[in-house]
Amino acid sequence: MYRATTLSLLFYLGTLAITQTLYGGVFMTARWVALSALLPLAGLHWYCSRSRRHSAAKSNIPVIAAYLSMTFASVLAAENLLFSGLKWISHAAMVIVFLIFIWESLNLRQAHQLLGVLKVLVAILIFLSWLRPTAAVLYERIELFRGAFGSPNAMGQVAAIGGLLFFHSFLTGRTRWLSRAELIMALVAAWLVWSSGARSAMVASIVGIILLNYFYRDRFRGKVLWIIILTAGIAFAFPDMPNTVKRFVLRGQQETKTFSEMIFLTRASVWTSAWEGFKKRPLLGWGFGADDGISKQWQPRLTALGLVSRDNVNDTLITLESTGVVGLMAYILLVFLAIKQIPTRQQRFLIRKIHGPPFDQRRRNFSVYHVHAVAFIISMSLLVTVQFDNTALSAGNFVSVTLWLCVALAGAIKNKAVLYESAVLRYRQFYQRLTSRPMRNESIPASVV
Repeated sequence: MYRATTLSLLFYLGTLAITQTLYGGVFMTARWVALSALLPLAGLHWYCSRSRRHSAAKSNIPVIAAYLSMTFASVLAAENLLFSGLKWISHAAMVIVFLIFIWESLNLRQAHQLLGVLKVLVAILIFLSWLRPTAAVLYERIELFRGAFGSPNAMGQVAAIGGLLFFHSFLTGRTRWLSRAELIMALVAAWLVWSSGARSAMVASIVGIILLNYFYRDRFRGKVLWIIILTAGIAFAFPDMPNTVKRFVLRGQQETKTFSEMIFLTRASVWTSAWEGFKKRPLLGWGFGADDGISKQWQPRLTALGLVSRDNVNDTLITLESTGVVGLMAYILLVFLAIKQIPTRQQRFLIRKIHGPPFDQRRRNFSVYHVHAVAFIISMSLLVTVQFDNTALSAGNFVSVTLWLCVALAGAIKNKAVLYESAVLRYRQFYQRLTSRPMRNESIPASVV
């Protein structure tokens, strides 16, 4: 059953990945076919897994049921019932698949495999953009590289995900040649982020680097020298890069405005419009995925679920306008659910200890700890990113699905970590009662979490 679920998930992620490029027009309908196949297969795998393993882990069903109920209320009050209904159905299917079915049915080996699948897909997109780039986008006399993607922002965001994945593998790899290859891929991804001029991708990269430094402080410091040397080499080969990148970031010829000023400048009008739309319907909004400019008459299409006039440049305000205060409370539930998947205190301690002498990491396999850390890092980076560009609420968007896949991977691993640590604590308490002396502390290998 897992194999069928994996193949359908691979089909779904693959169609999403290719539709982000200019070569994916014929696969637009395939996204929804893949999601329709994934939903029952993942549900059956989840049901079989629960029947075999009577897990004591807390289920997400109550939280997801509350979230879907609160957002469905906006569908009932929608300006365009058909549009919002189809949007909600596809989003609900995505949320149920990742935050219930995949989250609660994965074991540790499967979580590791799915992260590998995500890395391969991102690597393919990066290579495709490098080998078969399309014409650059001209914005205020500045060329913004978009690779094989439809827009520079899409290119930059996928490259940011790849950069974090590959740089994390470089930090945690054991094989020297493979670590060097991962570093090269991370640098290529960083160059694509830089060339795209996507400010939201730069924000995702910065958040990811900060979190990587938090989890891998000792190891991160050990690589700083190499990063500086490689950056200096790139700057030497491309001496005009700093000024070019500054123009990319500012999206114009004026250099007097700061990054923080410019990152809000082009989005302020959209945020203002979304706020005005919210004030017209503050309780339930205009309908899931809609804005105040939605037409009452809309012809459904299989290639997409319709268009709205408002760009997705802040998930919080877009949610507020489309679903009102009730929907915003539901959105906050999902955000808290994602944040709670941070590695446990024991895991964070071991991740830091792994790379510090005299710890010999060859004695134990800690790869699952690393999977948990990078899945959490990417999910948090993308949650911040969607407050500036893109959305976390679209089942037809590669970045959105990647976000919830990483939340599911982090949640699946944390469930097992919490259960194992609770069992170890109960065993130690039992041992202490029997022997009247404390049990010696030992590190917990990830292979048995």
